[in-house]
Amino acid sequence: HMDRFIAANEFMWVEEIAEILKHSHPEYIKKLPKIRLANILVKIASLMDPVTRSVVFELGIKREFKSELAKQKLGWQPRSNKEAIIATANTLIALGLV
Repeated sequence: HMDRFIAANEFMWVEEIAEILKHSHPEYIKKLPKIRLANILVKIASLMDPVTRSVVFELGIKREFKSELAKQKLGWQPRSNKEAIIATANTLIALGLV
């Protein structure tokens, strides 16, 4: 029997992530989402865009994951969401992907 571990922290909506990035990387503010599209508009867009179509089933769903097993058995402690988001942004920028 092998354990499987989830390495996750608390759920965040895209708007919350954008808010963190707006403050940590203001020079990229033009690349961040500015408005929240109504789900119906995203569904309409998905009719013409395969990338949008691939995520439309996730609209409005808040996925919660528990990483208690990793914390207990491995002594793992996640970074804060804010720290992880900023570190990810820094890496993407350093790699020239943004």
